[in-house]
Amino acid sequence: MRKELLLIVISMSVIGLAGCNKSKKQDKGQIKDSINKTSEEKKKNQTNKSGNVDKNIITLDDGRSISIDIPKSWKIKIDEEMSSLEDPAKTFKIQKKDNDNFEILITPLNSNNKKLNTKDMLEKEWLILKEIASEKEMIIKEIKGDQFTGHYFMPLTDNSSANIGDDYKYLSRSIIFYDDIVLSSTYTSREKNDPSFDEWIKIQKTLKVEQKTPKKNSILNNNSIKSPNGNWRVYIESNSYKKHYDEYKTNYSYLMGNDGELNISIKITEMSDKVSSTQDCQEDLWDKLKNYDESKKYQQGDYAIIEYIQKTVEGNEVEGQNLSAFVGETINQKHLYATYYKNGHCIDIHLSKLFFEKKDQKLFDNYLNKIIIASSPPQN
Repeated sequence: MRKELLLIVISMSVIGLAGCNKSKKQDKGQIKDSINKTSEEKKKNQTNKSGNVDKNIITLDDGRSISIDIPKSWKIKIDEEMSSLEDPAKTFKIQKKDNDNFEILITPLNSNNKKLNTKDMLEKEWLILKEIASEKEMIIKEIKGDQFTGHYFMPLTDNSSANIGDDYKYLSRSIIFYDDIVLSSTYTSREKNDPSFDEWIKIQKTLKVEQKTPKKNSILNNNSIKSPNGNWRVYIESNSYKKHYDEYKTNYSYLMGNDGELNISIKITEMSDKVSSTQDCQEDLWDKLKNYDESKKYQQGDYAIIEYIQKTVEGNEVEGQNLSAFVGETINQKHLYATYYKNGHCIDIHLSKLFFEKKDQKLFDNYLNKIIIASSPPQN
């Protein structure tokens, strides 16, 4: 399977669920701690009836974990290449210990959509994969596990001229979810009908999540951005918001992340004396955005709002999102900017979603109620 094509397919679910945003590379110590295998868990493995399964723990950023039982002949580790600056989430790789006949990439994502249409997501991937697949159709099947549910498609054959003899020729994808956790996984193999494929489908049915609810104030402190002078912050009051990147300069602060299917970024900029109101902040943005499709501006409570639709991607990067996989494609990305003026600063709150449909409007509605501007975190 051509690597560049594989990255495009994976990025579709990453963008759709978690936003394809640049993030800082994680500390190596943190990465090593993402997969834990304690001595106590090893003892549990020895009591397993089959005696050939290892229990591994994938630790999520919010403290929860996913237990995954894989054959003792397999190994799991952080994939350094996929968990890169261009990818907002950690990606894990599973292979056999003694060969690389198959490879499984797993990316844990986040979504607040409890009725995720995983079948529809895979059907969208078919629009790209059908160009290189020998098969005339994609066969999608359902996964119903102890906790996780979703869909996968039967392996497709890469019949393109770019495929070389020692490349992974067979590809399957699965998207499963439980509560607000989504697992996007990609299976590739060198041989047709490799038995590891059926084993991987079985493994996904047994995945278990260990719940852990962090304190509300710790969430708010993490999901916030301070003003350049440090006297106040903008908080996002949402348990499901995931920060991917933040940056602090002398004259501006910037926070980027996602909340389920919405990308959320906040920028606080120190302005000149010419800007002295919320409407001034809006006009500064309006000059840059007014020529987009369906652009409009209005007032909503204390915020001055700008909305527009971006139909296609003309450059590799738009508003901090790497959209190189969609250059020339129709993305129908909705953008909403809410501007606010405070103490010589413009606050720009940016909400966006790829492949926007009318039913997605509820994701935008009332989200600004989750934004709090204060000198300290709100109390319970």
